[in-house]
Amino acid sequence: MIARNDMEVPCSILLIENDSGCRKLAENILSHLGCRCIAAQNGAEALRFAQAYHIDLVITDIVLPDCDGLQLAQSIRSFKKYAALPLIMVTGLSDAAARLKAVGLDGTAAIQKPYRVAQFKKVVMETLEQSAIFEGGLL
Repeated sequence: MIARNDMEVPCSILLIENDSGCRKLAENILSHLGCRCIAAQNGAEALRFAQAYHIDLVITDIVLPDCDGLQLAQSIRSFKKYAALPLIMVTGLSDAAARLKAVGLDGTAAIQKPYRVAQFKKVVMETLEQSAIFEGGLL
């Protein structure tokens, strides 16, 4: 839960993951953290959800069936309201850190697959806590 103006509301996380097992695991973790998870299976669906909902954080796989997750993240950040949106990139690729640096996506964390639940939680919580979006931080 996130504190906003003395009210507790769930943070909204857009999760983009085409692997159903990984997606369900991440959804469960985010639910236990008190977050609202909006799950997409591909980039096209993610862009529709980003336009339709308020999003506080994006977690996306780098390899998606219809696009590159890095390009997707750039597309989402091209919306004025999401210019400073925190991102977490999830990948099985060994060169993820180099790709993130090359693309220049500031405020982006990376998680290497396969990941442990504790590791995933830690990165999500640290990313939300560091985000300027949340005045009160995590409760």
